[in-house]
Amino acid sequence: MTDATIVGICRFSYLSTRGWKRTERDDPDATAGGLYDDARMRERFDLFEAICLPSVLAQKDKDFIFLIVASFAMPEKWRDRLDALAAPHDNIQVAYLRPRPMTEAVTVALRRTLGRRNPDPVVQFCLDDDDAVSVNYVARLRREADTVLNSPFADRLPVAINHPRGISLSKQKGQFEAHENYAPFLALGLALITDGSIPTNIYICPHLKTPTRIFSIVDPKPITYLRGLHDHHDSFGISKGRVRSLKPERLSQILKREFPFVTEEVLARVFDADTGADGALATIPQLEDHRAPGAKPAVLESVAISSPRVPGPDPSRPTKERPGSSSPRKSD
Repeated sequence: MTDATIVGICRFSYLSTRGWKRTERDDPDATAGGLYDDARMRERFDLFEAICLPSVLAQKDKDFIFLIVASFAMPEKWRDRLDALAAPHDNIQVAYLRPRPMTEAVTVALRRTLGRRNPDPVVQFCLDDDDAVSVNYVARLRREADTVLNSPFADRLPVAINHPRGISLSKQKGQFEAHENYAPFLALGLALITDGSIPTNIYICPHLKTPTRIFSIVDPKPITYLRGLHDHHDSFGISKGRVRSLKPERLSQILKREFPFVTEEVLARVFDADTGADGALATIPQLEDHRAPGAKPAVLESVAISSPRVPGPDPSRPTKERPGSSSPRKSD
């Protein structure tokens, strides 16, 4: 088995110069004011303590580093709370940084943790402070990385591994909803295998553009992530990709198998779910199935491979030859 260092990277309300929806504003003080609003931070810590951190601690493979990227601009009371949560765990580190683009921030944090070049390959994955991964995720990721590193694909590093299937739990607008998602190349569920060169990190390109820029492998079958959606969520909408509502029985099965730390008590306390008098999950409001009429569920049995497109002539456009030349060229 290949000795790879696995690092989970968590953006914990990091004040970056770009890459967060509120940083479109010109005034950095206004950005920090929105980012560190007490109501928002209370909700983020509730989700971090209820689903994100438990998912890290419950991993069946515990041989990995969980690196939290946070900001010096975070008010002291919140930094103290974050430090207290991380302190008991040797594999959890917090890096406080000044504002910079997210890619640069992750590079600085990784260099502090691993040095400028790690002797072994590094496998990085994304996990934001309001999300979670399956308890099987790190073990599965290690097996898949080992397969890549012992195959001809090892010559193509960096290589992305994407798990597009997961669930989302929402308490937006005071209503609990649960969905099963098939959303390729969300940041959540995305990992990157590198040769240990630390400037290369999982934020080197927009995650949705990963398969056009980085050799990518997609494992579409396992349910890998849990996405927390709420009124202070930093992204828009339920999900890109295919979405379908989850019935209570199906949700309970998934939580028990992949996210056992999300108990009925957590659903009721954090997501305002109606668990009923007996503690059983009650009816979940059913939203419209976002798939096309008659479409089958987006669950495949194989692994898909995506290679960046090589620039060249568009075969769908007509070509014509220059006089005296047999080489075709694009028409104007």
